[in-house]
Amino acid sequence: MSDATTVPGGGSPHADERTSGGVTRSKTAVFSLAISIFGAVSLPVLFCAPCLVGIAVGVVALHRIRAADRQGRLQRGRGLALAGIVVGGLFLALGVVYLHANPCLYRPNQPACTDKYPG
Repeated sequence: MSDATTVPGGGSPHADERTSGGVTRSKTAVFSLAISIFGAVSLPVLFCAPCLVGIAVGVVALHRIRAADRQGRLQRGRGLALAGIVVGGLFLALGVVYLHANPCLYRPNQPACTDKYPG
């Protein structure tokens, strides 16, 4: 009789997808999306720096996933890496527009800024 805690393949019924069938999820892709979302949240404070990192890490994740596939190792996370690149690029563009619309943020000594904010 088979045990209730095993499945026919010999694994645990609670085994997550990272260990089943040799397929792994790219941690770099997850980090890319996470840092891009962090860049979106911190846009007014950090001025797009996390978005640039998210884009770069997403590109690295795509290259690693492609290299792993060529070596015969299945690796998931292509969609996460693409999402990190897209979210990072979108909020990078929004950050550039934000900085362009508010020149007092990066050039506080120009006349329009000193008249608007005396002191």
